[in-house]
Amino acid sequence: MTFLLIVLAVVVAVTAGAVLLATNGPMPPAGLSDADIRSEARAGNKIVAIRWYRTLHRVGLKRAKKAVEGLANEP
Repeated sequence: MTFLLIVLAVVVAVTAGAVLLATNGPMPPAGLSDADIRSEARAGNKIVAIRWYRTLHRVGLKRAKKAVEGLANEP
């Protein structure tokens, strides 16, 4: 019985991890740069771009959103 509970716990943990990865969008590339962020923003993936900007620059949501909107509008 204990074995089944352990197996069930592992299955639940793995499934929950997979769901979290699937809902968080694509992982940033290894050499993440502003060019990658700009590309995502121009492609219409602003949420991903904001998330990547926050990862790269370690800023808050409001500042990242404003920066990504500026990057998307640059020539």
